Amino acid sequence: MKKFKFCYLILLMGCTNSSIDDLEIGEPFDNQAAITGQWDLVEVRYVDNLDIRTPKRFTDVTSFFNESAATIEFEATSFTYTHGSGPNFLGNSGNWAFDDAAFPEAVVLNANTTLKLKEPVRSFSESLILILERKCEDKTISSYEYHFNRRQQS
Repeated sequence: MKKFKFCYLILLMGCTNSSIDDLEIGEPFDNQAAITGQWDLVEVRYVDNLDIRTPKRFTDVTSFFNESAATIEFEATSFTYTHGSGPNFLGNSGNWAFDDAAFPEAVVLNANTTLKLKEPVRSFSESLILILERKCEDKTISSYEYHFNRRQQS
């Protein structure tokens, strides 16, 4: 099996006639268009960031947040969060923006609530994970991971 993988790798390397400099990376993603739409809350995790284990342990607290349907909807510059019957740490509505339009690492709600993006969101992304960090003297002690699924268009 090792010989097969090695031969395949050599064959693959030999078939490329272009250098890395010749490759095109394509058009940049439109981050704002990618996040636009309605997202359904499917899971909430409470993470103890002081835990020394890797990966960090978490507690599933979805039942506290999702007793009735919770959603977030992003439009061009505004958002609406329907928290259902659970606690609301995000606000009900207002303006939103990325921390950096070209290379976003976080979504900022109403200029005062920062939610880190666990991973980039793209127009084809089916999931969105937003992380609300709780800090004490600039040290993150805990966080809530909000797991959303993109609502399918009917």
